[in-house]
Amino acid sequence: MKLNHKFSTTAAFLLSAMLFAGCAGNAAPEESMPPESASPAPFSDTEISSGIQTGQDAEAAAALLGDWTLDKVEIKDEDAEEFKPAEVETSRSYTFREDGTGEVRFEEGPQSFEYSVQGDVLMLAMDAGALEMYQTAFDENGALQLVRINNDGSLQNLRETFAKPAE
Repeated sequence: MKLNHKFSTTAAFLLSAMLFAGCAGNAAPEESMPPESASPAPFSDTEISSGIQTGQDAEAAAALLGDWTLDKVEIKDEDAEEFKPAEVETSRSYTFREDGTGEVRFEEGPQSFEYSVQGDVLMLAMDAGALEMYQTAFDENGALQLVRINNDGSLQNLRETFAKPAE
């Protein structure tokens, strides 16, 4: 069986053109390469992989240490300026340990996490693989207030207040 010379020449040309285009497509132009001194990523001064809070926000992390039990939940309507009480069906409590690990306890059972704090942002790296971020504050009674941060950086309209259990 003879191959058609035109067919084999065209096939060889197309194959080499695709190979060349693939190699050229893998090379990134210089202007698209990140600068050598790229700006630091969020939480860059926090070592979360070892589970130990470091950096300038160690004091903020120290304020979280211990057990926190859900006290109340408040919600803010889109056009409202203040949070108003909301009903809660489940209870939840957090434990933050000095080594940068913790546990959240639901009615279904506990879930472990590692945490870091930068400013007023708390980041939880859950053992299940989820990453949760919260804006934190403390009210006048010392209760911990958490407002979840959405993936787009906006805040949810739900604020949860956690109190330390009486000893």
